[in-house]
Amino acid sequence: MNPEPLILAPVYVTVLISTFFAVVFGIIFKDMLEYRLEVWKTDDSEFVNYKTPQIRLSYFLTCFSTIVCMGSSLSTFGFPGWMAYGAAFPIVGLTGFLMWKQLGSMLVMMVQDGPAALELE
Repeated sequence: MNPEPLILAPVYVTVLISTFFAVVFGIIFKDMLEYRLEVWKTDDSEFVNYKTPQIRLSYFLTCFSTIVCMGSSLSTFGFPGWMAYGAAFPIVGLTGFLMWKQLGSMLVMMVQDGPAALELE
């Protein structure tokens, strides 16, 4: 009889680590964006400078970690690696790109109409 090994399979470790990094980089992105909004409020400039290299890097690393998480999660269901990551890349990449564009348009709307323009009622 062979008992179950106590060591997790490498794919599960990849899922856990990439999920951890996706959450951490997402929190870093959120904090940097909040800081930029506070700077915008005090400076009264005409736009929110959210395209700094640090913010872009944290957003890219969030998306990259999410791609790794999704690809390794799909591979646990028996998909080959090329198919799992081949599906994860366009889904997360396209969604991340569209969210980045939406963030820019929402910040422009907030600058033009004030923070009350973003309230949902």
